[in-house]
Amino acid sequence: MSDKKEKDEFIWAALLHLGMNMWHDQKAPLKPVRDYLWFEEPVWRDVTQAMHDVGMNMIVIDLGEGMEFKKHPELAVKGTWPQDKMRRELDRLRGLGLEPIPKLNFSSIHDAWLGEYQWMLSTPEYYRVVEDTIGEAIEVFGKPRFMHLGWDEEENGGLQEEYALRLERHGDLWWHDFLFTLKKVEERGVRPWVWHARDFDEWTSRCPKNVLTSHAYYGRTFDFNKLDKARYLEPERTAKSIRRYQGLDKAGYDQIPCATTWVPWYYKDFNLKGNDVNFPLTVAHCRSVISPERLKGFLMAPWMPTDAKNRDILLHSIDLVGQSMKI
Repeated sequence: MSDKKEKDEFIWAALLHLGMNMWHDQKAPLKPVRDYLWFEEPVWRDVTQAMHDVGMNMIVIDLGEGMEFKKHPELAVKGTWPQDKMRRELDRLRGLGLEPIPKLNFSSIHDAWLGEYQWMLSTPEYYRVVEDTIGEAIEVFGKPRFMHLGWDEEENGGLQEEYALRLERHGDLWWHDFLFTLKKVEERGVRPWVWHARDFDEWTSRCPKNVLTSHAYYGRTFDFNKLDKARYLEPERTAKSIRRYQGLDKAGYDQIPCATTWVPWYYKDFNLKGNDVNFPLTVAHCRSVISPERLKGFLMAPWMPTDAKNRDILLHSIDLVGQSMKI
């Protein structure tokens, strides 16, 4: 795929997991970090082939502990991919027409893949490891167009209720570390990509406009009059989330909205097994409120491990993207 075609082509992407040590705490027995790679390669190949078959053109790979870092071999687990294997796989993915994008999450809620360094936030050692891992990921991926840095949900302390050690950066310290990672990506000629996860006014005043941004609303309706009936606990807050796409557009950010087939916690009492409507509704809504020049594509995030148990969910997610490409 030529550079010009990549720049001009509308993006239809999926986020798939190589590593999964991102929602756990090594010091809490209720949420143990695995010392092996929770990943099944045959399922990965089936899903990536399906992405090709429906016409998708990008894969965002959540690396975590899934790829070795030669400067930090201590981050590897049993089954971690050597860099040579990753390079071969990237060539295969490109052969399928899928542009591979690396992702490493540096939010304190999603950084168990960093091992002992997850408890060294904002120290010289931490910054060294962050820079090293970003540099190696970009080098292995051959200077990709983008690198996804995560950075979501750190301010949501409720997600760490079961953690034995809770860590959260506030105010200027969060922004210092956030901007540090952006700088290390940009120094290597790559555009940073992040989740939009902070107060809107704070975000638009402090986040550089060149940062590719993904907002995520995972509800089953975009109709403000139906939010109460949809079992949202905070309809007003949910309405603000829906309006965030339009707000980010007016603020001048390029966007790749993220949608899912995962069932948010506020729908669990419905006993839903899937969330088939979120992705197509997101596509229709965002096409209507985001300027065409700033809407760069859409991202499907099933939020499931790449294993046989979740194979059908992953394949169904890809099929939904294929259907939504016609909207």
